[in-house]
Amino acid sequence: GQLMPPMYGNIFFEHGHRMIATTVGFLTIILAIWIYRADDRAWMRRLGFAALGAVILQGLLGGLTVLYLLPKWVSVSHACLAEIFFSTTVAIALFTSPKFRNEPNMVDATGSLSLRTLGFWLPAVVLCQVFLGAAFRHKALDLIWHVAGAVAVTGAILFVAVFALLSYPHHRTLRTFAILL
Repeated sequence: GQLMPPMYGNIFFEHGHRMIATTVGFLTIILAIWIYRADDRAWMRRLGFAALGAVILQGLLGGLTVLYLLPKWVSVSHACLAEIFFSTTVAIALFTSPKFRNEPNMVDATGSLSLRTLGFWLPAVVLCQVFLGAAFRHKALDLIWHVAGAVAVTGAILFVAVFALLSYPHHRTLRTFAILL
């Protein structure tokens, strides 16, 4: 009920989180408008507005978390959406970079098991692990699920890295990121 409540206990961290989130929300509004005005690619404009929609929904989930005193599944959804929003802003940064716009180093990623397919499934597996971690953190699931998810993510990352190294041994960018994985 106050703009600046007394900063004792966890209020400092919770209120600081809200202030930073509000700043991120304003910056995302600016980003979406900037992309709409400066980028002629329709899919990039949609991605900018998707980021804006995600940050608005994130704010609503955060508000529900506060109003209803940390309901487990709202808090878990809030945590998962944070990762999706962050990934979206990283994608925007990549797709608007001069190197991506001027010199994309494409690969032939076709077939039943392709880098494109793995590029979709690996983040999905990681997001499942984020869900399991948030569910454990908010006492909705036991630790064993989070540990099992960690094993699955580790295996998936190793699989994708080895697949990229073996399938595209001469692609410098893929090799670098496969090694980083």
